[in-house]
Amino acid sequence: MNEITLDGLKKIELDMLVDIAEFCDKHNLRYYLGGGTLLGAVRHKGFIPWDDDIDINMPRPDYDIFIHKYNGYNKRYYVKAIETDESYWRTFAKVFDSRTYIVEDVIRIDKPGNAVFVDVFPIDGLPDSSIKQKVFFKEQELLNFLYHGSAWNYTRSFKYRDSKSRFSGVKSAVRTLLKFIAITILYPLPTRTLIRIINNNAKKYDFNNSVFIGAIVDCAHGGACEKILKKNYLPRMKFSFEGLKFYGPIGFDEYLTNLYGNYMEMPPENKRVSHHDFKAYWKREE
Repeated sequence: MNEITLDGLKKIELDMLVDIAEFCDKHNLRYYLGGGTLLGAVRHKGFIPWDDDIDINMPRPDYDIFIHKYNGYNKRYYVKAIETDESYWRTFAKVFDSRTYIVEDVIRIDKPGNAVFVDVFPIDGLPDSSIKQKVFFKEQELLNFLYHGSAWNYTRSFKYRDSKSRFSGVKSAVRTLLKFIAITILYPLPTRTLIRIINNNAKKYDFNNSVFIGAIVDCAHGGACEKILKKNYLPRMKFSFEGLKFYGPIGFDEYLTNLYGNYMEMPPENKRVSHHDFKAYWKREE
């Protein structure tokens, strides 16, 4: 087996991002760098140095077109989502590189076609009221808790491994404990049914008619659920990322502050570690 290095993963994922962006531009679909990828673009002009991570956000109407139309655009890549593949195992879409495969022990259920990936999250509408937003987030957190319990293995949580908080060790231990309890109790639940419920619930508030929006299908307990004014998010601007240019939201400061607080502050050196919990390999010598 020819394991792919961190730098190799970054090269593969960057090539995938180029292809996805090209497809979206050709088909007038809106995409945005999101999560740690947008943070990397703003703070480092590329990947966060110690991590490989590419997250893309798409408004739900654009996301629906993308997951149905992207396959076949480039024979090297394919997209999977619960809406198009009943065997899929995540609440959001992923684009995979067919030349690779990954071993991902954290997820217990079968993962046919699992490979080096780029994450693609739908952006959905939110209620106007802050109270209704909190209730809505709790619904998504509970559904994700049930989903994780049905699908995950007994592995330690790495959620806060690069957190700047001095309580990150305690938070990781608590999250791992909750994860183990959830798996023990919830493993018989139907994973794919829960994934569909999470996505259907996320679409409760129509994107086009909402004032607030966010990528909420992966809204897990203990993590910030995305929320931003649509008028501050939808206008796009180009960000430098590894010497190339990709779209992100004009309201990046509001978006990143909501997720990370003081996002320009670097974590301590001992917390500068990758989040990923898999090993990636070439299917053949490259």
